[in-house]
Amino acid sequence: VGVYNPESARNEYNWDFLELPLPTPRFSGNEDIIDINVSNEGRIFALISNRGLFEFILRDGYIDIVTISDSPMYRSVERATLEYIEQEIWVGTRNRGLLIFELTTGYTREVIADPEYLKLPSNVIYSLFHDGLTTWVATAEGLAATMDGGRSFSIYTSLNHGLEDDAVYSIYKSRDETHWIGTVNGLS
Repeated sequence: VGVYNPESARNEYNWDFLELPLPTPRFSGNEDIIDINVSNEGRIFALISNRGLFEFILRDGYIDIVTISDSPMYRSVERATLEYIEQEIWVGTRNRGLLIFELTTGYTREVIADPEYLKLPSNVIYSLFHDGLTTWVATAEGLAATMDGGRSFSIYTSLNHGLEDDAVYSIYKSRDETHWIGTVNGLS
């Protein structure tokens, strides 16, 4: 496991490496980690193919894996992106929209594309980014922004807001508060 620690790093290539044994009896070896997200608090979440949604906890030199959900809803996801947002784990899928798992209740909300105004524009989600107030969802048909936990969205596209392309693949916010939107045709 490679860990970049900006506090102790002399440059961007100085990584601290940890050697931790994985709990192999738990998995057959035919699983893939689809995505990992590390929260600002240091919590590590992973979506594992054919298994579900998990939290990795480092304890006494070992990795303890806690099942968050082994529901077929999560086990069947093949490609996705994860984001931990205020006691929720957001799973942006490539074909089923958003799955939002509420850690406090164990409930999953599904947010799917709908042509109605203020709805998610596409079920194909490439990236998620939360900047403290707004959650940005990069989709195949535009950039969606929500400030109410995915209940409504403002939609940004090439037609209405000058994005280089409707298919948005990445979102980044620089130190000067500029949002950079990555599309197939360039940055916006």
